Amino acid sequence: MRFDQNLADKLDATMHAQRLPEDAVKSLGGWLTDPERGRRYIHGSGAHTIPYSPASWMAITPWPDAFADRAVVASASVSRADVVATVRAAEQSQSWAEAFVATQVWGYGLTGYGPYRTGQVLAQPGAEEAFTEAVSLLTDEGVSAAYERLQVLDGLGPAFITKFLYFAGQASGRPPARAGESQVRSPSAKVAPPWFG
Repeated sequence: MRFDQNLADKLDATMHAQRLPEDAVKSLGGWLTDPERGRRYIHGSGAHTIPYSPASWMAITPWPDAFADRAVVASASVSRADVVATVRAAEQSQSWAEAFVATQVWGYGLTGYGPYRTGQVLAQPGAEEAFTEAVSLLTDEGVSAAYERLQVLDGLGPAFITKFLYFAGQASGRPPARAGESQVRSPSAKVAPPWFG
């Protein structure tokens, strides 16, 4: 299934037109100030981990060196900080497929079809080049161009395109070039979700 920008635009327009009820805003404020709930994320969520089964990823290459040994470990977990570190290492080696795998393990977690879908994307001719070009576009032209470049990969939908781009941006240590604010925030713009911009 291909991403349908028109449907995404309609959803964005609907969401932008609706304001949160006052009691929801108050409730969210309470959650954010509660030390046992939202406040624990005041410095980010890098320590939050996602469990995964390394053995289920056995057929996927390249495999991130810093991730658990697939032949030995029955279960493991990966944090955002782990993925950022792996993506930074991939930036040095220019192995963006390895960075992609790291983002997919984090995104799929224990979902059984994650390795299959990741393998399908990686098996496509030109996948590595698409990742490499998308990272370059992310820095040079912005998220819209990078997002568009990755849309050529069958089976890679918006949720996982944005995961890859999010971590690539985090790992680079420099914010990606942005499209004009009106393009990024406009519900009719042909871009990734406005929160990503």
